[in-house]
Amino acid sequence: MAKANRKRKRRRLPDGLHVDVFGDHIDLTRQPGAGELLTTARAFREVGYADFGGICPLCTGRLPHTPGGRLGSAEDVPPHAVGGTVRTRTCPDCNGRSAAAEADLVRWWAKGYSTRFSTRSLPGFRNGGEVLLRRTTGGKFALIVSGRPVNGVHEVLTAAGLSDQVTAMFTLPTGAWRVALLKAAYLAACIHLDDVPDTPDADYARDVIRSGAFAPGVPSVGVGEGAVPFRVFRRYDADGAEAHRVWIGAAALPWAGGDLPIFGVGLGATAFVTWPIPDLRRMRIKLALRS
Repeated sequence: MAKANRKRKRRRLPDGLHVDVFGDHIDLTRQPGAGELLTTARAFREVGYADFGGICPLCTGRLPHTPGGRLGSAEDVPPHAVGGTVRTRTCPDCNGRSAAAEADLVRWWAKGYSTRFSTRSLPGFRNGGEVLLRRTTGGKFALIVSGRPVNGVHEVLTAAGLSDQVTAMFTLPTGAWRVALLKAAYLAACIHLDDVPDTPDADYARDVIRSGAFAPGVPSVGVGEGAVPFRVFRRYDADGAEAHRVWIGAAALPWAGGDLPIFGVGLGATAFVTWPIPDLRRMRIKLALRS
């Protein structure tokens, strides 16, 4: 008799499901927030796969051989958890450094928050797992408990009953998700250029990725007078094959005097972000427009 696998796959709430609650409906799809504006984007060229002659594009060191005989580690762009696929190879050290930032990116993308719950009649807090921030069709916000650790929530709600208060503590995304997006955009740029650039702005992008943090202030890419804000356009509408595409193109930034075109990288269903190596802007525009 085979042993039962104790590792259960985490159950995800299906997109598009509506839950009826007190006459209203909770839409489980991700929806734009109050401060987000609708805009458009256009793809110029697809990003495929590339490796760089045994060089890690993140630290520029030599890729070590793995026990299986391959060079380096397979790298998903963007991370696999948000729909990415393998597009290059990096060294194990660089691949592993981004784990925390990529986990933060998943929470940011899903609009999910780690939570703990408590009530006066129980000592301490109970793990509530992940809570998704959603809205009802009537415009109210709703919190959906997702994932396995719902027993702690059930215990707290049972102890509180209808008369006692319940306290919830939420862990917000740290902002490291921007670093994860920069890493994906930088790797896509290298693949697009078919090269690991050796420029000041490329060095700066690699430093941010490997350190896990942007410099204080507004997150930006590039150094000196050529630095530009690292803008992020969250995507909500990508599905099917579109959810896995990585491409070079432009998005329209709503501006007072009219839409401002921002050249950058489309990262599947996750986001469109600013081109990460500003001092190679002209080169990448020429390459993108050839197609």
